[in-house]
Amino acid sequence: MAQATVKKSVKKKGPTKMDVAKKAREAEVNAASKKLLPLAKDINVRLKKADSKMADANDMRLSAALQLAEAEKIAVEAKIPFKTWVTDNITGRSYETARRLLVVGRLGDTEEARLQLGDLRSGEAARKRTSRQKKKAEKQAAEEQAEVNEKNPVDAVVRSLGSLDEGDQRAVIDTTARKQGMVLVTKDDAKDLSKVKDVKANSGTLEAAKNAFDDLSAKDKMTLLRYASEVTGTPLSNPAEAVADSTAAPSRSRRRAAEAA
Repeated sequence: MAQATVKKSVKKKGPTKMDVAKKAREAEVNAASKKLLPLAKDINVRLKKADSKMADANDMRLSAALQLAEAEKIAVEAKIPFKTWVTDNITGRSYETARRLLVVGRLGDTEEARLQLGDLRSGEAARKRTSRQKKKAEKQAAEEQAEVNEKNPVDAVVRSLGSLDEGDQRAVIDTTARKQGMVLVTKDDAKDLSKVKDVKANSGTLEAAKNAFDDLSAKDKMTLLRYASEVTGTPLSNPAEAVADSTAAPSRSRRRAAEAA
């Protein structure tokens, strides 16, 4: 007898709460985006017309401000970041400019809104005027500096060096010196080199020889005397006296005083 098989029914899993919430969120954003799209188009058109200085420019600007306030409500309800929406959809305006218009739009079509809009326009005009003046002054200063640099290239180089730190200054000067066949040295090194130069300059004089002789020991003085005797062909009549004379040689200061007298 054949055994009957029983099929187990498998329940299909329905959407999870997360899936439902996600779809609801997407639908909410899509609905809000459809409302915001024409608002963005109208705002851009009105602001462009306001820039053309038409007779009704202020009305166009106020309408754009009111529509910005309306767009803000829709975006907030749909949890759409309004700053991001403005940046992506409002052309030719920074978010800061749009924010100022939004403050006016929140007041509605009121006299206070119109007054603030006038203040806003005055402030923008002042900022633009200040910006133009600043750019003009910077351009003029740059042109004057270029003229000065052309007339006084050395001063221009010195000013440029002054803008660098000490390490970079040394590197630039050292490189330039080497190209000219020179070497950069410190003040202390320069003083030492000057002393060496002075010694070399005086090394062949009689005064230098006398000074060197004064610095010798008695034994070395006798040796030097014998050498001088041989070279000049002048015999030493009494070496003992010569030694006595050399050991009793006057000091450098006493000899100079005697020579001066």
